[in-house]
Amino acid sequence: MGNSLSYTPYTYRPRHRVLLYGLPGSGKSTLVARLTGQHPPLGATVGVRHTDVVFGQHKCSVMDIGLCDYISYKDHGSVVVYMVGEDALDQVSMHFHSIASESPLLIVVNKQDLIDRAHSVADVTRALGDIARPYKAIPCVIRDGIGVRAVRDWVTKYLDNPPEPK
Repeated sequence: MGNSLSYTPYTYRPRHRVLLYGLPGSGKSTLVARLTGQHPPLGATVGVRHTDVVFGQHKCSVMDIGLCDYISYKDHGSVVVYMVGEDALDQVSMHFHSIASESPLLIVVNKQDLIDRAHSVADVTRALGDIARPYKAIPCVIRDGIGVRAVRDWVTKYLDNPPEPK
């Protein structure tokens, strides 16, 4: 009886996906590095960089979506974090509306330390126009760690209590 097969039950627990969007240089990879305690990579992200991050009790795959066909990922996230850097607000608005999804949204208005070039939360939300889903916008300086906890807390809140499907 040397060839017996045994069955080991496996419980599948779906992982949440956090989609991280923004124009190049907005701070997406730096945010991931701050969330994981790593050093930010040098240079732009090309394609999608998957990083495991724990938010509360949820192990998530954070998808840092760089220079790629980001539209194919738009409906595959539990939540969306949209990073705004120092780019012109008309460019930000065009990019933002090209990836619209139904997932809860956190708008991270980054680079608040750039006194002459930083956007205010009010200017960004006005430029983005009507947003027909749950969202919050926060000012941050991700490079210095300012706002990282607010991002972590917001994502955890939505993973703990997801909104009802429409």
